[in-house]
Amino acid sequence: MNNNNERMIRPIYPKCVLPSCATSVWRYMDIDKFTWMLQQKALYLTRVDRLQDKFEGTYSRVQLSGMNQRFLIEGLDYVVAGEKRFRAARRKSTFVFCWTMAETDMDLMWKGFLNDKIGVSIRSSVGRLIELCDSASFIRPLDISMVKYVDLQESQIDYTAIYPFLHKDKHFALENELRLLHWPTLVEPPPEYMKLPIVQMSDVIEEVVLKPGACRCHVACVRTLMDTFGLQSVPLTYSRYDKEQPEP
Repeated sequence: MNNNNERMIRPIYPKCVLPSCATSVWRYMDIDKFTWMLQQKALYLTRVDRLQDKFEGTYSRVQLSGMNQRFLIEGLDYVVAGEKRFRAARRKSTFVFCWTMAETDMDLMWKGFLNDKIGVSIRSSVGRLIELCDSASFIRPLDISMVKYVDLQESQIDYTAIYPFLHKDKHFALENELRLLHWPTLVEPPPEYMKLPIVQMSDVIEEVVLKPGACRCHVACVRTLMDTFGLQSVPLTYSRYDKEQPEP
């Protein structure tokens, strides 16, 4: 019998690659998503087939064409259809939460993820996310890895397990992404998202940065949210583009 005080060892997928534990990671979100995260004490893991990039979790066009052609030549038309259904099902049963690796908040990310919306960026670190994954013993399998950017027209991607979900098309390379991945065995229909609970939000969030151009009312709103949900010790700062600092 396992001792309840002992932490279960998290199996680590061998193809996952990580930078230094001290590497800073950022997540940009509007104020509604930030509020949801604090209220739920959880990260919102999105089902891969609902992400903006329609090629998430797929193989290269050349790779798929070659595979299908081989099956068709051998008269295995049913295998082509079956493999297509399997790939679609796997995209619907894999969930991710994505971060950007960077030393500071990025103008490109503000514009790409928030545009005219009021929002924040939360800063964490690779080490903190590893600890989060290790502590979530009731959510398995769960892993964390950098994303490798490839040419999804030509590249050969390993067919093994979640390997396709560790790759994205090179057009997204500026995102410099690190992602949490969860791929449970689910019955149809799969949920649209899954929650990764966080016992103590301040164990994950090191800093909250306001979107450039934030006014005093936005500062007050975000600070109140943070204080209400136990983040009194977490600093709230303006983006580097704003010279002033928020009032304590």
